[in-house]
Amino acid sequence: MSSSLSVLFRLPRSVIEWAPVWAPLAISTQIVLLGLRPALQEERRLEREEAILEQRYAELSQERLELDLRLEAQRDPLFLERERRALLDPNSPIR
Repeated sequence: MSSSLSVLFRLPRSVIEWAPVWAPLAISTQIVLLGLRPALQEERRLEREEAILEQRYAELSQERLELDLRLEAQRDPLFLERERRALLDPNSPIR
């Protein structure tokens, strides 16, 4: 019986003596589980969102270029006159 009691009394001392080994392991595990994994998941999510955003930006840039060209054409008096005449012509394909 006394040997089992001595083992129980030595257990806290062993835990303290091995603290330089298990404490960094516990902290590293906590960092990985609570910090690194969510950060990596967020990074992957942001990479997917970035790809979607880049595609939308390219589409909107193309649309803006087309609208700028139309606006420039609408400011040209020759274009406006040709457009007016095309609208008045019954054989015009734009009617």
